[in-house]
Amino acid sequence: MVGKASSELNRSRERSVSERALRGAKKRIRFCRIEDVLAAEELLADLLVVQ
Repeated sequence: MVGKASSELNRSRERSVSERALRGAKKRIRFCRIEDVLAAEELLADLLVVQ
């Protein structure tokens, strides 16, 4: 039971880290051209699927 709880905690921690990274990336993306934004969103989506 303890192992399950710690794996849940790790999973939620990983999720929050990737969400923070995504928010930071979106702030930086705001100053780019729309083509760059679309390419970056595709790349981020691919990275999230790989995880």
